[in-house]
Amino acid sequence: MKLELTKEQYRDLVTAVVIGTYVRSAVDDSNGKDFRKAEEIEDYLLSVAKDFESEDLTQDFEGQLIISDGLIEKYHEHYIEEYEQDFFWHELTTRFGQRDFAQNATEEDKAQVEKNDGWLLGVIDKYYEKYDTEFEAFGIDRLKIDESIKKVD
Repeated sequence: MKLELTKEQYRDLVTAVVIGTYVRSAVDDSNGKDFRKAEEIEDYLLSVAKDFESEDLTQDFEGQLIISDGLIEKYHEHYIEEYEQDFFWHELTTRFGQRDFAQNATEEDKAQVEKNDGWLLGVIDKYYEKYDTEFEAFGIDRLKIDESIKKVD
């Protein structure tokens, strides 16, 4: 199979693979798995950068082509950090919303959840909206740890 790409498509593909490799390698490494396999396609794509007049995406490190510092800065600042911020707020909103729903659900709500094998979106949305509004206005400034609550094992 031969894959034909324009220069722009190649550059977008390299960026996508670099981001994917970053995430996959981090997850594999933290789980004690071999993350080298995730980097093989990245290595191949970087090896053909010259064919796409995209040598600026690479740099030589001890005889091996690696991602250029410029690309790392661009994808990390522009994509990874922004994604992590969005994910953080989404996860915070979702977890607090689900917690509040579980604490406040009526017996009818609980029955509907079991019947539908999931959350009652119309009901839980009010909790999500509450936290979306809170975090948009105050960030984490009003979050406090309630030390009177003790963990039950």
